[in-house]
Amino acid sequence: MKRTGTVRPGPKLWILTLCCLWLATTLAACGGDNPTATPTVPPPTPTPVKPLTADDIAKMSADKLNTINALHFIVNIKSGQVEIFNGITFKNAEGDYTKPDKFRAKLKVTVAIAQVDAETVGMNGQQYLLLTNLSKSWVTLPANIGFKPDVLFDSQKGIGAVVTKTQNLTLVGTEQIDGVDVYHLKGIVKGPDISPITAGTLGKNDVNFEVWTGKNDFYVRRVTFKEISNDPNASDWQLDFSKFNDPVNITLPAGITPVAATTAAAATTGAATTTTPAATTAAS
Repeated sequence: MKRTGTVRPGPKLWILTLCCLWLATTLAACGGDNPTATPTVPPPTPTPVKPLTADDIAKMSADKLNTINALHFIVNIKSGQVEIFNGITFKNAEGDYTKPDKFRAKLKVTVAIAQVDAETVGMNGQQYLLLTNLSKSWVTLPANIGFKPDVLFDSQKGIGAVVTKTQNLTLVGTEQIDGVDVYHLKGIVKGPDISPITAGTLGKNDVNFEVWTGKNDFYVRRVTFKEISNDPNASDWQLDFSKFNDPVNITLPAGITPVAATTAAAATTGAATTTTPAATTAAS
């Protein structure tokens, strides 16, 4: 005969019940009201960078050139020549310039039919010339006559001013000069605008003008200008610049005694008007 009545749960059943209650409570706590999700904010759209135009590059290059206090320069006249004084002409020059008007350079000049080495130093509006192969005398050149390197960096009529006056200016592309990435621009410059930086050698005709300027610093590295002419001897210049703002100390050669410019002709024939042995190397 079977017994009837209340069946009491065993220990295992109690444990199972408690586990179910705990699991239900945990699930309820985790799955209650869904919290509001933090909205994802999309990254801001970058502002498009406007490409630099040829005029932009020219303006920035001119401004930067006007801030330079010193630099190294090379002038190479591939075709044509510039008279310095009294029939002495030059085709090549390499030297240093520092503001406001100090410069020194070594030159290759032509006297009569001979090419000789020369040195020039300028400051305070005065320029001195030494024909190292022919004389030990420095001569004082006439004011406003001959090639004055400092005019290249004049803010009103120098390279910077010419760059901004260039017509039909176009961006040729990007290149490298001595490992530096540069912009290459070209255009046409009116003769009168180029005349001051060529000691008046150019000016009758317009010139094809090109300039290479650093992409990162906008320093002018190179400038070329070629006269637009059918003359096979039309002037063709190249100027290179480097060592921007490197310290340079330019002084008059030791022992120099300036002589009258009218004695320059005598110096070209070897006649010494003022002998200054120390001066022959002081500008180097």
